[in-house]
Amino acid sequence: MDLKVLQVIQFPLGYKGGPAIYVRELSKYLAKAGVEVGILHPEGRRAYSLDPVESFVVRSSLPKLLLKDPWVFSALAHKYISSLQGKFDLVHIHLAPVILQLAAGTLVRPIVSTIHGWPIYEDYYSVTHEGSVYSLFKLVAVTPRETLSLLKLIERSKLVATVSKHLRNILEMYNPLWADKLDVLYNGVDTNFFYPRRSCPSSGNQSRLLEKMSSKPTILYLGRVIPRKGIGLLLKAASKIDKMAQVVIAGRIDPSYERRLRKLASSLGIEDIVTITGELPRRLLPYFYSMADVYVLPSLFEGLPTTLLEAMACGTPVIATRVGGIPEVVDHGRNGFLIGRGSLNELRDTLRCLLDDESLRKRMSIEAERTVKERFSWDIISKRYIELYTL
Repeated sequence: MDLKVLQVIQFPLGYKGGPAIYVRELSKYLAKAGVEVGILHPEGRRAYSLDPVESFVVRSSLPKLLLKDPWVFSALAHKYISSLQGKFDLVHIHLAPVILQLAAGTLVRPIVSTIHGWPIYEDYYSVTHEGSVYSLFKLVAVTPRETLSLLKLIERSKLVATVSKHLRNILEMYNPLWADKLDVLYNGVDTNFFYPRRSCPSSGNQSRLLEKMSSKPTILYLGRVIPRKGIGLLLKAASKIDKMAQVVIAGRIDPSYERRLRKLASSLGIEDIVTITGELPRRLLPYFYSMADVYVLPSLFEGLPTTLLEAMACGTPVIATRVGGIPEVVDHGRNGFLIGRGSLNELRDTLRCLLDDESLRKRMSIEAERTVKERFSWDIISKRYIELYTL
């Protein structure tokens, strides 16, 4: 295929967050389909290769935190973008890392952009529910620039992909004139990696916990462990179900928030059934999803969470909040359950329902896995992108 695409992202290629994983997986599957792909990204703590995808690294002595500011990255990346454009047919931009190039008109190749979220909503919820100094600083000092950058990017883009209909509707409400250039391309899942695993790894630090999960009813939360993900609500619901299942909370977590969660579990009398693992190696994620009886995502706000798709791909019944793009994935009662935001009673009752009914869990497991294979595999999403690139 005679198509050359330059992907641009302001996170290091090895970053474990959603947008970086999105770009890595999309690029891998595009290359597999014959597209020549390059990725421009900032330097990370360690080198990351993605053969046959070519990596163009923006190096800087500035603190890595500053590179999260789209204007800072845009300034540092300017010479790279100017020199690379001639080698590619189009530039695919994720988030908003090229504001200076857009303002100066130096991006001459057609632009396709993917909008992964709308920072005003996300950062507002972070401030109201986390209350950290950093989240407040980001809302005041960084979010306005991110939003301005996204608006400029959408204006200049030939086509714009959003990761959910919910996000597309937000953009259409902001500017109805954008409607013709907006399209929905969901987050994808590597179904060759995320699929039901029937046995646990025989060695490693987490093998004992996985064996325990396989032998005892388990409620799993896996993702960023931050207040707006609703983990406190999950602990409260777990304390109210008759069948005392163990709760496993996995993901990167701030030590102060971990202490808050452990204190809450103790006050609820469930500290003995709650395990907080911290961040897990990616190679183990399919095993943790597969060994869980239920995956719960009680977020207060979401775009389209990749962890939800990963859990479903592994055949795990899911319970998730009816927010953002989640209802576009979870068909209530068929491949999972939806609950109201912050609804303790709904979460409690749904957990009881799933934990007490093995046949229901099996039916939902089959439907969840089928949903991801038919609609959200990277094979499908990457082909949709190729169609978008060639319009």
